[in-house]
Amino acid sequence: MNRKPPETKDCEICSKEIFAYGSVRRRKTKKFCSVACRGINQTRVGVVIKKCKVCSKDFKVSGSQKTKGMGIYCSIKCMAVSYRTPTYKPDKNLSIRKSWAYTKWRKSIYERDDYTCQICHKRGVRIQADHIKPFAWYPELRFELSNGRTLCVDCHRMTPTYGGRNYQV
Repeated sequence: MNRKPPETKDCEICSKEIFAYGSVRRRKTKKFCSVACRGINQTRVGVVIKKCKVCSKDFKVSGSQKTKGMGIYCSIKCMAVSYRTPTYKPDKNLSIRKSWAYTKWRKSIYERDDYTCQICHKRGVRIQADHIKPFAWYPELRFELSNGRTLCVDCHRMTPTYGGRNYQV
């Protein structure tokens, strides 16, 4: 098997001779003899000063971090803090829906309606407790048995209030 000899070039920083093998030679991408020389080139090309997204400290960014929109944290610590901090506020209604009182209300609706859909009268299918007047709009009626009914999933999806649809009073 005959191999082609490596292509030789000079490092763009220190002029040391470097060898390019295989795919590197075909792409002609080998420009530096070491990571240190590549780093010197990046700082030589230009350094940009940015503000940390978490602590607002100024820090230096060079190379691909300044061009690809990266470099928004000054350290790994700030990046970790950013990932641990929730960017959303939890829904207050969700905590109510997971409460014991809501579970009791839902079970009472099922028992009152004998686990039967109140629209199509199917029994033995997946059922859901539906608020006739929307849960979010009428907080005083959330646990009223008169404001609830048992519906199968298909019938529940057909209601005007399903999934936060615009409800007309």
